[in-house]
Amino acid sequence: MKELYRLKSASIPIKIAVLSFIGGTLLFITSFLLTIKTDFIFLGFFYVLTSILVNFGLLAFLLYRLIMHSKLRQKAFSELLFVVANIPVALLYMYILYNYNNFFN
Repeated sequence: MKELYRLKSASIPIKIAVLSFIGGTLLFITSFLLTIKTDFIFLGFFYVLTSILVNFGLLAFLLYRLIMHSKLRQKAFSELLFVVANIPVALLYMYILYNYNNFFN
């Protein structure tokens, strides 16, 4: 229950980063459970495209806030770390899916 309260009280960039991570992880897990993946590939593609655009915009906003507003630097930096932490996770998911599909095809 404490974690749910923390997510409710978290800032919008952290909420977006966490929801992006959860959505990507659910799609990643679902990709292994489905046998027919043609429609799912399009859903995953649009999710990744949308996620990249939203997170890139968020990253630009946080970098601007980090540079221009000295009073918000510490908060902007911690939010920036949450957003940037999704990049290696997404790359790892893509690497696993690529190798998994090549192994079974």
